[in-house]
Amino acid sequence: MNPLRHCVGLLHGYWTDEPIQIIANYKRPYISSLKKQYIEDGYVVVKDALNPEQDIYPLQKAYTALLDALARIYLIETHAEALDRFDEMSLPERFAMSLGASRGTVLHHLDPVLNIFVPTFQWRKDLPDARIPEMFALMRHPKV
Repeated sequence: MNPLRHCVGLLHGYWTDEPIQIIANYKRPYISSLKKQYIEDGYVVVKDALNPEQDIYPLQKAYTALLDALARIYLIETHAEALDRFDEMSLPERFAMSLGASRGTVLHHLDPVLNIFVPTFQWRKDLPDARIPEMFALMRHPKV
């Protein structure tokens, strides 16, 4: 039996007989330890699987730009004076401002799939699209 045939299907939440590219170069003991960790913990962490510069930072930059654009829109509509110090705030502070200014409805826009079941769900066509390509690129990354 090929020892590389026992690999984890992380995205699907089950073990599969199909080899996964990310661990194809590892030996059987390492793969066995991954399987054991997955069974015990329900997830596996593979260090250095992704390159932060190429795989993570583009998403971080795009999502930060989206959050800032949404925050600015809501602040203009409700608390324009807060924009004077907006650029000095940290990302968590800017996000908190958007939550307050939108009365939480910014979350409807950021995650409409989950929020569609909320009775107060409101979708605004005038807001920037939350379906950013960088998110889908990471989701489709061959090592994920």
